[in-house]
Amino acid sequence: MVENLRSPLALRSSPLRRPRRARRGLTVFIVLLVIGMLFAIGTFAAKMSSAGVANSGRFRQMVQTHYVSDMGMQASLAELQRDPGGYRIMMRDLAPPGSLPGEFPCKETPDPDTSAGPLKPANPACVRIGYRAFETVAKTTTANASLNILEPKGAPVSNLPGAPGSLGHGNFAGNFAAELSDLMVDAPPPGFPVDQDGHMAFYRVTILATGQILPTNAAGTPFAMGSDQFEFMVSQEDTRAQVVFGPVPK
Repeated sequence: MVENLRSPLALRSSPLRRPRRARRGLTVFIVLLVIGMLFAIGTFAAKMSSAGVANSGRFRQMVQTHYVSDMGMQASLAELQRDPGGYRIMMRDLAPPGSLPGEFPCKETPDPDTSAGPLKPANPACVRIGYRAFETVAKTTTANASLNILEPKGAPVSNLPGAPGSLGHGNFAGNFAAELSDLMVDAPPPGFPVDQDGHMAFYRVTILATGQILPTNAAGTPFAMGSDQFEFMVSQEDTRAQVVFGPVPK
């Protein structure tokens, strides 16, 4: 009879193979963890890219709103230069806005001391000029009935159809208006002839120009005020300045 020389320990599994079997589950866990991390990084990168595009669009709209507001200021200065006497008469003789039902008064200058309330204007007279009024004056002075202060999207410019317009290819429209208030007599500028000081005067006025970028549909019609598209996509900026104009006959 042949004697079995193998030890009973040899019948058992090798101790070196046990850790390998235990590591199989750990390897699967690490692989799943790496896949999850890569998925999270990819999702974060996609969201950051989308947020970057949205932020660049908001910045562009903010810049457009700033320049539209500045356009309202420049249009107001041009109007005062065109007819200083007429605007002086309107501000002196017209009833201030808000005197009739449904009218809103001009915006008051904010007071740094909030406890005292808003700072009342030195003169309650106020004249409003809207976008359409500016455009009508521009059409009349240039004898161009088809003139647009802000070119709409797709309008032919220099005989080139399909132009992006003043605000690009997006579905937006520009609007601006101005309020002229706080009319008061100001000192003549240096160099003004002294002999004309008796019958000519200079005036100082506060101009508040408001610029807006309004969302529109594909046809270019602005969305109704209060709609979700209007509330979440409209932008507005105010520009305030004090201007001296004249000379105007006393």
